[in-house]
Amino acid sequence: MSEVAVFCPPEAEENWRDGKLFERMCKRLKGTIPKSWPEGEQCPPHGSYGFAECLAVDYFMSYSHLALPREGLKILVEGYYSKTKDEEGYQKASELLGPELAPLVLTYTGGQPPDLLVYSRDNRFFFSEAKRPTEPLSKTQKTRFPQIESLLRRYMEPGSQLQRGTGTPATSDIVIARVTPTNERKQWTRTLQLYRSYDIPEVSAKF
Repeated sequence: MSEVAVFCPPEAEENWRDGKLFERMCKRLKGTIPKSWPEGEQCPPHGSYGFAECLAVDYFMSYSHLALPREGLKILVEGYYSKTKDEEGYQKASELLGPELAPLVLTYTGGQPPDLLVYSRDNRFFFSEAKRPTEPLSKTQKTRFPQIESLLRRYMEPGSQLQRGTGTPATSDIVIARVTPTNERKQWTRTLQLYRSYDIPEVSAKF
């Protein structure tokens, strides 16, 4: 597993809980945020649910990462591994992984897959798990994620007997997108720069 830092203002999670940030991010990320979120439990007023996932989506949509071009990038958000929750997302994930690998990864058995499946126009992809600043990997994730990484490595080995899908993993590592609060405004992702001036914390003159 590898890790990237997703920088945000120190008060971002608080603004998420009161709904200010969620509304803006839904507009910014329209077409990526699951339609069920505004009525579900993954958004305000349900605490911090959905916060790290939204910031991770924004990070990958704003910056090129792991040799995947930003242009044409698409992201499946949690639920893609369940045909009943997100049939369209499940079909795309199955297409990327292929008929032999998909049933081994897109399952709750042993723990659900990572929050995000990021893929490019040419169908290269990687998985990412979004975490809040102090949120650790769960015991299940510490077991399940290495299993998925191992499957991806075996799937990509020359001479593999597995039937390939349309995708080619950009990396076999699951990328942990760690939300990291900072006062350094230049490091914030693009969506968080949409804060109105009175939402932005005081920063030093050099910024």
